[in-house]
Formats: sequence, C-alpha cells, structure tokens
Amino acid sequence: MEARALTTPFSGVESTDTLPVRCLAAVGEALKAAKARMNQQVDELIAHLSHRWNLASSIHRLPSEVLAMVFREFEPYSPGHTHLLDLLLVCRVWYDTIMGSPELWGSFAAYTPYNIARLVIDRSQTLPISVDWDTSVEARYRWPRRRDPTKVLGLAIENSMRIKSINVYSLTRNDSDLRRLLEAPTPILETLRVVSEDFVVGETTDGDPDFVLSDGSQLKHLSFRDITTLLDSPRLSNLMTLSLETSAVPDSLQLLLGILSGSQRLEVLHIRDKERSLEEYQAEDQVVLPHLRELVLSQVANIYVAAFLASVYTPSCSHVEVKDKREILESDSEAVRALDSMIWRPGNDQGVVLLGGTDSHMISRSLDISIASSRIVVDSLDERCRLEFNRLDITEIVARLSTTLSQMPSLPVLHLQHVGTGLEEPSFADLLPWNGMLDSLLVKGRGRCLSVIRQLSEQQVLPGTDGRADWICRGLSSIQFEYLPDDEEDIALDGEGLLSLVRQRWSSEGGLAGAARPESFVIQCRKANFPNIWSLVDEIAKILPSFRLVDG
Repeated sequence: MEARALTTPFSGVESTDTLPVRCLAAVGEALKAAKARMNQQVDELIAHLSHRWNLASSIHRLPSEVLAMVFREFEPYSPGHTHLLDLLLVCRVWYDTIMGSPELWGSFAAYTPYNIARLVIDRSQTLPISVDWDTSVEARYRWPRRRDPTKVLGLAIENSMRIKSINVYSLTRNDSDLRRLLEAPTPILETLRVVSEDFVVGETTDGDPDFVLSDGSQLKHLSFRDITTLLDSPRLSNLMTLSLETSAVPDSLQLLLGILSGSQRLEVLHIRDKERSLEEYQAEDQVVLPHLRELVLSQVANIYVAAFLASVYTPSCSHVEVKDKREILESDSEAVRALDSMIWRPGNDQGVVLLGGTDSHMISRSLDISIASSRIVVDSLDERCRLEFNRLDITEIVARLSTTLSQMPSLPVLHLQHVGTGLEEPSFADLLPWNGMLDSLLVKGRGRCLSVIRQLSEQQVLPGTDGRADWICRGLSSIQFEYLPDDEEDIALDGEGLLSLVRQRWSSEGGLAGAARPESFVIQCRKANFPNIWSLVDEIAKILPSFRLVDG
C-alpha cells in the first residue's frame, strides 16, 4: 500500500486526501527531498547561465597576464582595504589567476597573520619579497587580534635572502626585533627605509652605529630617520635616492660628500632636522651630481647648509627646497658669510640652479622674494625652488642673490616684498640691488614704506646708465604699501612724502621724464591713523589713476 501511495501520480492537492494517514510522513519527506533536488538543479542552472553571461563580459575576455597586472594594485593582505584574499572569492577565473601568479604575492607586514605570511612566502616561490615592519602605536591598533609578530619576523629573517625592500617604522632605535631584521643577510636588498620615533632634539648618538648592514649588492634607495649605520659601507656607494633626518645626518660633511661623490646616479637627496655639529670644513672641489633632480635641505643648521651648498654642483636639479634654522650663532657668522660668497659668486652655475635655473638658463618664469630683518625667502610659483636663509646681516646675501639674478641670460619676473615692523634701518628696504629687475613691490611697515618712498622719489645715477640719472626700478607695474595697525602718521614724512613721490615720478614736473606708470598703486592704512594721506586721494588720482587707498 505504501509503495502504491508513493508512486501515485500527483493530480492536485485534493488527490492526497485518499492517501492513508500512515503514509503521509514518508510522502512529506520524499517531497522535501525532491524539492531540495529541484532547488539545487535550479541554482546550478542559474549559476551556469550567470557564468556564461560573465564569460561574455570584457573583463573575462582579458588574458590572465593582463588580469595579473591589474591585481598588482592590491596587497596580499591589508586590513580595512580590499586585498588579494578578498579577490580570491570573486570567481574561479580570478582565483586561478591570483593563485597562479607568484609576482602578486610579494609582500607582508608586521600585522600580517602568520598563516597568511606563510602563504605569501609559498605562493611567491623564489621571487623577491618586501617587508613592511611598522610597530608604531598607531599601527598596533590596526593589527588583527590573532597575531604573532615574532613568528612573522622569524619568517622574514628565514627568507631574508629574498628580501628586496624593507620599510621599518619602529617605536625605538633599540628595538631588538628591528636589529635582527636589519642585520639579517640581504644580498639583493635595493630599498631600505627606517624611521625611529624616539628622537629627542639635541640628542646625539654615542658614535657607534645602531646596526651594521650585511654584505650584498649596492642599494638604490636609502631613507633613515634617527637611526645610524656605517655610511661608508660599499652598499651605499651608488644610491639613486637618499634621505637622512635628525641623528642619521652625519656630523662630518666630508663623510656625506664622500657618499655623494660615489653616487653619480643620485636623483633625490633629502637632508632634514640637523643641529649644528659640523666639523671644521675644508673647502675642496665641488662634488658634481649630474642626475640629481630634487634637493631638499630643511631645518638644517645655517653653517651646515652653507657648507653643503658651497660643495656641490647639481646641473639638472629641477626642484630645490632649502630652509635653514632660524637660530643664528654669532660664532658661525663669519664662516657662513665666506661660504655665501662662494655659493653666490659671479659665474657659479650652482647659484643659478638654486634659483630655479639649469646650466645658466632660467627656467622659473616668476620668483617671489620676501625680505625681513634677518631672513630672505625666494619662492618660485612653479615650485622649482623655495629658499629660506636666515642671517645676522641680511644685506650681504640679498646683494649677492640680486647680483646672481641680474646676470641671468633670461630674467624671471620678480615680485619683491619687504616686511618689517616700526621704524627700521632704511638699508633693510634698499631697492638698489633690484634696480631694473622688479615687476612688483610690496612693502610692509611704516619705516620701510618711508625708505622706499624716498628712493622712488628721486632720480639717481644708477649702475649701467653711463653716469646719467634715472628712476630706480622704473618698470614697476605694481606697488603696494601696507602700514601696520599701530603705525601713526607724520604729515610731513608720510602725506607730503607720498604726494612728492607721485608728482616727481609720474607727472613730469620740473622737466624730468616720468617713469612708467604702474598698473596698480595701492596703500593700505587705517583712515583714523593716516587722515592726511586719505585727504590726498583725489589729488594723487588725477596724476596716477591707478592709485587707491584701502582702509585697514
């Protein structure tokens, strides 16, 4: 009876009413099994149709080699970001491509779980690998709960013969794990970047290196911050990029120059955060770095910067950033002055390079120059150069810089700013070094404004005029004076001086040929503090229509 009931053709729900009750459970289970088989077959059919549809898409028509090139943008494992282990789950084609491409499994990090790091080692076969060892506080927060960095480090050391790149960010230079990794044999290592977090300003090392690099091929890229090794190692003799910060910068400039002289293919050089500890400098022939395209000296002691710039020639450098420390030692001033005379001497092409040119040809089209009481900043709008020099006597380096610019075969557009507070020495606002070169002039502070007004008001016998008097900076297209909030007016000096300037320079009174009229002449001052100047607006505007006052 049961067998007959199970084979009875289905003809509607009502047909089941004739089945014996004792058969209902068996029939129900049979129906469930049949439904499961049908669902499985439908799912398989849908999956097969989807697979055929996906195969027709452009991404699945890509050769596996091309897919592998796309997948190189992903790390094997990276918490919080899409990584290769995620892509393995997309489809069979991607899985086969990723698992069959050893070049994709080229890196692991301190936060990588041991089993995944082991997978990277195995899947990469014999290809070079990179190790990212970041043990900083921030990095530790990103580490997965299940981690064993000691085992991962051991794995890196076991396979150090294959390591091509090491990036270390450590809590301390005395980290034993750091030393073990850095001193492991790395014969094919090309890139080594090490940053320590425990730097203290003024701290110096005891002379012994923090680690000794093992023997091997020459490195291409080296970056150290507050970590030291033997910089005269043969492995560092032909670098392409070099970055040294804090205690990693050698006290001996001669040692640094020795490294550079052996690195003729060097393209990028960064020196940062160096206190004054320069040994006695011995002037020698310049070290020529023919391929250097980027030079950065930032927050380095004045004497070190000056000695370095006097010792190198970088004919192809297209980006220069120099910023020495604002602390100026009286004991260094004479040595710095002598070095400045070497750097900015006539005919020294390195001075041209520092100002944004190469091989005596100016590339930068425009330079902003800002002069304060003890600082001069030169900044090109195209970011080819940014120079900031601090000197006890700024006038000498200003004169040398302007001389170098005046001798350029192609002069850039110059925008000069004189920034000061209160009444200061007129020499700080001396326009003579910039005669014939300025396009615009911005002067801040009443003392400097008065100095500039006096110079612009009178014709002078200028260099290159064969003894004839002429207007200084006669081609200015923009002039702007900004008085400070605490500045107070002296009618005779300020108001009358300004009116005298306008009449003499631009009205041709007294038979003197006027200078070219600026496209813009703006004075910013508080109306309450300078009422006489404000009363002269209409009179000045009749002579110079571009003149205007701004209350502030």
